[in-house]
This record gives sequence, C-alpha cells and structure tokens, in this order.
Amino acid sequence: MALTGRYFLYREVFDRTIEKSELLSVIQDLDPCKAAVVLCLISAELRLAKRDRETVGKVQQDLAGWLLDDATVGRMKERFGTTHTADRPVFHLPQVLNVLRLILEHASGARDPITDQGARYTLGTACLMMSDLYLTEDEHVALSSGTNESRMLAVMTQMLGPFEITNASAITHLIYRSRVMFHDLLSQPSVTQRISRECQGFDFEKEFNRIVGLQLSQWLFLLFTFYSYLFHYLSKEGTRCPEFLAIDHKNFHSASKISADAMHAALKSIAAGFADFKETLSQKTPYRLEV
Repeated sequence: MALTGRYFLYREVFDRTIEKSELLSVIQDLDPCKAAVVLCLISAELRLAKRDRETVGKVQQDLAGWLLDDATVGRMKERFGTTHTADRPVFHLPQVLNVLRLILEHASGARDPITDQGARYTLGTACLMMSDLYLTEDEHVALSSGTNESRMLAVMTQMLGPFEITNASAITHLIYRSRVMFHDLLSQPSVTQRISRECQGFDFEKEFNRIVGLQLSQWLFLLFTFYSYLFHYLSKEGTRCPEFLAIDHKNFHSASKISADAMHAALKSIAAGFADFKETLSQKTPYRLEV
C-alpha cells in the first residue's frame, strides 16, 4: 500500500529543522493586512478548486510558482520531480490558516506581498516552514520508518484535525443549512413551541433581532447576497477575479437597495475589523493549541 497525501516539509527541501522563532522572524516585516489578503486568496484557491487529481495538482503548481522563489522550486524539482503535487501538496488549509494567525498577531512591517515579489516569496517560505511545526520529532520518525501500515496509521492519526478543516462544508451547503435551520424549521409552530417550552419562553427570532439589529429573514437574505457575490471569484471559464474576495461595504450597499445600517449590522455579525480580529486571536483559551 503506497503512502500518499503527506504534505511537503521545509526540512525535506533544505535539510535542516526550524523553530517557531525563526518563522516569526521571517514574517515580522510583512504588512499584515496585505499578507492576509494573499493568504485569503490561497485559501480560496484551495477551497474552491475541484477535488479531482488533475485540478488539485494544477492549483498546487500554480501556487508554488507564485509563492516560492526559483531556488526553492528548483530544489523541489531536483528532489521530488516525479512526485505528483496532488498526492503531496505544498500548500494546505491548516498551514495557511495558521500562518494567517501568526501574521495577524506578529507581523508589523510594510513589505507588501501583493506587489512585492520578494515579500510574496517570504510568505511562501513561511507557509512551507509552518508545515514543519505540526509534528514532534517522534511523529516525524513514525512517518519515515516502520512498515507501510504503521506509517499510514501515523499519517491518519496526525491528520485527523487537519482533515476536519480541509473537508469543511462547502459554502453552498452552508447556505442551504442556514435556510433550513433559521427559516424552514423556525416557520413550524411545533418547533418554536418546543423551543419556548423547553427554554423558558425563549424566542429565537426576537432575540436575534435584539442582538444583531436585523430581522432574521433580512439577515438570511443578506447572507445569500454576500455568498452570491463571493461566488464570482471563480468564473465558469476558470478565470480568477480577486476583487470578489473582499466586500467594500460602502460600495456594496450604495450600488444596491441595501441600507448602510443593514449592511453594517450584517457584516458585524459575521466579520470583524483588523484590530478586533487581532485581539481575538491573541486571547488564550483552554481549547487553543499553540503552533
């Protein structure tokens, strides 16, 4: 049984191990907002791409060519030239999301990876480094020694968490689920009566309106509107339009019949400003695992 699906490691390419402090040093002079935009682009590429082997491999190659310098790409080709990147990805969602967290927490520079190729290569290197920080030395040994069966078991054990993130529900499923939960079910008297009976008179729609500042039906409509807009990032022809990955709330509501107050309330319920997001990430919780 062949061992497949293991992502590339920095140590495999450069023959040395790294510490978290080195990764933090690499990213500290990046512009956190601009770096976050690039990482969100990578995340969108990985989430929106079809799951067939050819498409996944092509996306990995495109990202590697965009984010890694020629020397790194050359070393990877020399050492792993026969390896299909769909079987061994260079970039993956847990890696990208953890780099995003570190960028927002620790980066404070001005280098812009959107316009500065060198800064973009730095960000790509940081992603490759991040892959090395998931495993202990004992776990690395378990992946590189033993029988095929024991190595496969090691991969499955170590990747349970990342698999859960990678296989998250598609956006379309979230839309359907939101409609079922917040519209179809709450439209049934038997459901609302049971909630009220078992939760001491709790009225979900009333409380939602009080907290969010929107009627639940209006919020669902705006949620569908936002998702419809974001879907335009990838056209039917496969053309990528990065401008659709961000919503400018001023332009968005001014070009529609959505009021500024409704727009602000809806976005506030599902998003956060940079400062607030950074503060949330810096908070310590009993369930947070440090990378």
